[in-house]
Amino acid sequence: MLEGGNYGVWAAKMKIFMRARGVWAAVEGDGAVEEIKDQEAFAAIAQAVPDAVFMTISEKETTKEAWEALKEMHAGDD
Repeated sequence: MLEGGNYGVWAAKMKIFMRARGVWAAVEGDGAVEEIKDQEAFAAIAQAVPDAVFMTISEKETTKEAWEALKEMHAGDD
């Protein structure tokens, strides 16, 4: 679960999880990503953040946008 001060560890764990599920490309945003893979990656993030954080990313259109928003929100937390 993403909490204050653990973004680096959280991000590393999420990367491992999403790579294992075959959806990490949705975070990287390199080229066309199948919508189902983008949705699966977004769902993984949604389950791994507190409700208040989820509400700030829920309006993002893509996983990459959500990931970048989280990265910006937690810059310097580690």
